[in-house]
Amino acid sequence: MCQPTVILYSTVPFLVVAGNQVVIDEVPQMTVRLDHDAVDGTPMARFLADLNTAIESAGGL
Repeated sequence: MCQPTVILYSTVPFLVVAGNQVVIDEVPQMTVRLDHDAVDGTPMARFLADLNTAIESAGGL
């Protein structure tokens, strides 16, 4: 079974909302690689949504 590959390769300055202010913060740039012959789009979309939730909830680390 082919597994998706997620690569974090850099961070870039980006405008984000923090409370009621807009500030510049470092935001990760990521690449996700998968074989569309082996992985259907629906499970991949769920994987990316779960990954997004995990990254966003880890903000206090």
